Amino acid sequence: MPEVRRNPQALKPRLALGVAQFLAGRENEAIDTLMQAVELAPDDSLPYFLLAEAATQSAPRILEIRAKLKRFVGLNPADAAAHFHYAQTLQGDAEAELRAAIALKPDFARAHSTLAVLLEERGDDESAIAAYKESLRLVPDASDVLYRLAQAYKRIGQTEQSRQTLASFLKQREREQSEADRHRADMLQLLPAPCAP
Repeated sequence: MPEVRRNPQALKPRLALGVAQFLAGRENEAIDTLMQAVELAPDDSLPYFLLAEAATQSAPRILEIRAKLKRFVGLNPADAAAHFHYAQTLQGDAEAELRAAIALKPDFARAHSTLAVLLEERGDDESAIAAYKESLRLVPDASDVLYRLAQAYKRIGQTEQSRQTLASFLKQREREQSEADRHRADMLQLLPAPCAP
């Protein structure tokens, strides 16, 4: 990216380059670029959060990324998103960070649903159900959360709750598909006639 070469200390072009590299499937280059962005702006949360998202796709570099995020949490202990993104790099050891994120920002639906998945993986379906329900209270149309909640209900023998939640999931997926179809049709109308299928 020419802007990064012209001004190597500029943060935004470096972040844009990191995202472009990641989307192009060049994860290692993206992580290198985002690590440089973290060093350019150690107090800015955006490079850390982009790095955390890249970390979920890069197991070989997870320890390196985790160290950067741990440092950021240490510098910003009252930042719920910092705790959440650090938790993403911890896998099974993430509960304390997820709970810290929720304590700092109780309406953080993604932290509730991520905690629910962790609890579910540990076999604590009752606690997972409570966390899924809280996530859905905050974001009622989260189809992935509806599906996982239905499965958790099924595992603990609450078949009627499972059936009702699965029906809600199917309705939401249908709405999402209809919306995607409308969006696709709208986009196709923007194309010149020879380009449309």
